[in-house]
Amino acid sequence: MASRRKKSTDPTESLDLLLDTITNTFGGIVFIAILIVILLKKQDLPTDLAQPSVSTQAAVEREVLGLETTKQQLTSSLQSARTNFEQFVSDDLSSSLFQIAELENEKSRLIQSKQKSRQEINKSVSQSAELQTKLDSFKQQQSKLSLAIKKGELSLEKELETRTTTGTLPRERTTFKSSMIMIVKEGELFQFETRDGAILPGVNWTNFKETSLATCDIYWSTKNLSLSAKIGTGIPLSNAKKLDDLFSKFQPNRYFISIAIWGDSFKEFRLLKKSLVSQGFEYKLILRNPGERVSIGSSSQVPSVQ
Repeated sequence: MASRRKKSTDPTESLDLLLDTITNTFGGIVFIAILIVILLKKQDLPTDLAQPSVSTQAAVEREVLGLETTKQQLTSSLQSARTNFEQFVSDDLSSSLFQIAELENEKSRLIQSKQKSRQEINKSVSQSAELQTKLDSFKQQQSKLSLAIKKGELSLEKELETRTTTGTLPRERTTFKSSMIMIVKEGELFQFETRDGAILPGVNWTNFKETSLATCDIYWSTKNLSLSAKIGTGIPLSNAKKLDDLFSKFQPNRYFISIAIWGDSFKEFRLLKKSLVSQGFEYKLILRNPGERVSIGSSSQVPSVQ
């Protein structure tokens, strides 16, 4: 008898049970046939019975033929079962083994990729730390530089203010050119006169308005006019293009610019001076403190310029 096996869901073990059953059956039949032959040889048959009868012989032959047929059937079944088993093992098991090998290779590749990624992450973290250190250092340097620039600007503004209010103006020289009067106030340039060829100069009412003598910027004695600039209608001194466009309308060999400037615009005058010098104009500065006005009228003196 075949030994008892534990229950399992593996299809190969089910085939093993089938093979055991077929083999045991075939073995039992062969054992029975051998036992019959041995028993027949050991029987003490009478002399008259030594030769079997025709019916007995036919029965034995039929039995032997049946045994042979059963043997062939069992052999065929065994061979078929063996072929099916070998085919099952050959196809499914080989495919499973191949898949297992592929999975192992993929696992190894993933482990290597994981290790490489971890190394790159560690490297990136290290570089990030270095960059953060450099950035902090740069911010500190930028802060120090900004502070130094601010101190320099304050120092420069103080120096410009000191030089503007206490410094000595450039030496003047005489000229026979016609004067073009302009004033600078609150960071704007205002053209006082309008000139167009032979037409006599007149007040530029676009930039000026008539006010009282106590509050005016310019007093025109010959016409008894008290005028003040219209703040917001002038040309900003920061707009170099508009300044250049204004001065391009006049000829530097015919006119010089008389500029009345108040203390609130001393700092911006350097922008105006740059435009004047670049176009070849001579100029005359008329410095005024807050509350002071400029008086203009007929004069027999030869003007002087810088």
